[in-house]
Amino acid sequence: ATTVAIGVLAVALLLVSNDAKLQLLAGATFTACALLAFVHYCSVQAECVTVMENIGVHLETHFLSGQVHRQFIEWSSISNVVINELVNTSEVYFYLAFIVSHQDRLMVAFPRLLPRLNIIKEVYQGVHAMLVPQSLPQGTSSSQ
Repeated sequence: ATTVAIGVLAVALLLVSNDAKLQLLAGATFTACALLAFVHYCSVQAECVTVMENIGVHLETHFLSGQVHRQFIEWSSISNVVINELVNTSEVYFYLAFIVSHQDRLMVAFPRLLPRLNIIKEVYQGVHAMLVPQSLPQGTSSSQ
């Protein structure tokens, strides 16, 4: 709120001032306030994936502004979970994604923070263990 108030004052000063130096200072102040507001509202504070076996997967992104973006994927619609890679001109990013039935795009976990591969592998192993039924130990049968 303070950033917005300072930005509004800077714009008002720009409109009423005839002094070039004062206009330059007001313009720079407004630009800085706009940049701070953008960073505040667009910066991600945390992302989390909550898996509820046989119910679904809850994806959540928390922004510094206090906004929270939530998505829920029903358990029955999840076909698989994969670690995918995004190749840029200079870097390779890995991300965890859910393949969802009847959707033409992947549901990406941690889309903004893009954690390191070792963290993604740990999450993948936990989620995959719940999605893929455990095979029976050797020497047992399902008819017993």
